[in-house]
Amino acid sequence: MAKVLASLKHKQKGQGIVEYALLLAFVVALAMFLNTGGGLKDSVVAVFDDVANLLGGYRTYSEYYGDWHSLSYNDLSAQSNKDRIKADQEGLQKLVQNLIGLNKEDALTELKKLMPNATDTEVNPNGQGDSQVLTLLSTYDHYYDTPNNPYITLGADTQNAAVNYLSDQQATTYRDSSRMKSKDRVFFSDDMINSTSQRTVTAQLHYENGKVASVDVVAHIGNANSTTYAEGLNMSVTGSGKKDYTVK
Repeated sequence: MAKVLASLKHKQKGQGIVEYALLLAFVVALAMFLNTGGGLKDSVVAVFDDVANLLGGYRTYSEYYGDWHSLSYNDLSAQSNKDRIKADQEGLQKLVQNLIGLNKEDALTELKKLMPNATDTEVNPNGQGDSQVLTLLSTYDHYYDTPNNPYITLGADTQNAAVNYLSDQQATTYRDSSRMKSKDRVFFSDDMINSTSQRTVTAQLHYENGKVASVDVVAHIGNANSTTYAEGLNMSVTGSGKKDYTVK
């Protein structure tokens, strides 16, 4: 009996080594394939990201916001920029995802939660089914005394609505003279926080059969006419879930 058990144990150990070797070979082959820019690269990476997010418990924008909204610049910079870009992607998606599937009238009602002064003309589709380009939010990073004590100056007081929407009413905002400010960060990635320059978030609605089929949402470094975009934040949102947006 002891010999049988020893033989079985040895066999199982051998199988484990073989399985490990096969798995290692697969990983190496896959890495080589991805590095060659194979046609399935993006799909495979997306699947791996989804699995990693599932196993790791993917966090929503609000959860990132709760962790990071009041961090100093130095402490925030210690976090992976890849994760911070992902948080900002979630933030941009959050701003526009509820517009998907709405007709023009309902889209305007939803949009007014972000832009109280939004008009019918701005959301009305042209002959190609596109709305005007809408400025959802314009911000400047400023500081009290040092870069470790941040606050945000909004481009207009009415844009406080977008900050409240983005932060689930968690942001602390206040009025200073004619401007509205927030003591909390609303974006986190390097391109959105690494200087005091203007950052502008715009959106354009695209209609199909009378309903919003997708929304292009872009974070510009500069004003709405700037063609310099924050890394990973030139997006087309086509649905209400993480898997439904694509980063251009």
